[in-house]
Amino acid sequence: MAYNVDFLPVGDSYGDAIVVRYGNEETGYLVHVVDGGRIDTAQTIIGHLEKYYPGYYINHMVLSHADNDHACGLVGVLKKFRVANLWMNRPWLYANQVLHHFHGNFTLQGLIDDIKGRHPYLVEIEELATAQGTVIHEVFQGARIGEFSVLAPTRQRYIDSIPDLDKSPTSYRAEDAAAPIGLLKSLVEAARKWLDEDWGVELSPRTSAPQHRTKAASFNMRCWTARASS
Repeated sequence: MAYNVDFLPVGDSYGDAIVVRYGNEETGYLVHVVDGGRIDTAQTIIGHLEKYYPGYYINHMVLSHADNDHACGLVGVLKKFRVANLWMNRPWLYANQVLHHFHGNFTLQGLIDDIKGRHPYLVEIEELATAQGTVIHEVFQGARIGEFSVLAPTRQRYIDSIPDLDKSPTSYRAEDAAAPIGLLKSLVEAARKWLDEDWGVELSPRTSAPQHRTKAASFNMRCWTARASS
């Protein structure tokens, strides 16, 4: 079975936009779109599909995680192409399992609405997919996406991470951690300054928390969700 993996430019960004085609002349070919970059990346993906794979529809569209530079371009692609299957995790579906982290300031529906308000492009992707009859799937460890297998995260790990995601409301855990993190940050910055001034050592800061992305091994892609079967 032949695999074509095309990495498309996303501009000045760490985002991803990947088109995969595999199969053979006897059984036919399948097309996957994995992440869509930013809004303007949609036209890059559309142009690539029309040039190299004319007449194809998208068998599987996969969103590895909900950052803007991975998700937003999928909106335009969904408007242009028929998509049979969409693989995307929607954090509001698990609001009832994380509601206890949020101070009692939210009703269940209030938390759902708040999370949706922080992910408007995910809501639009969901609406577009539903309108065209696309089947929407969760993306958790063990799922099969065509000839690929999802390696991570587990369903429970993803749910446990929701209160700590950048686009979730502030939770008890975040507030409890704020004071020690603030102290630790001050100590780290003091040490950084001392090393830089007295020893000429340059340290690179970690600026963000893990995003609990789906993982893959076979193509060594930073944000690819799955591994090809042998």
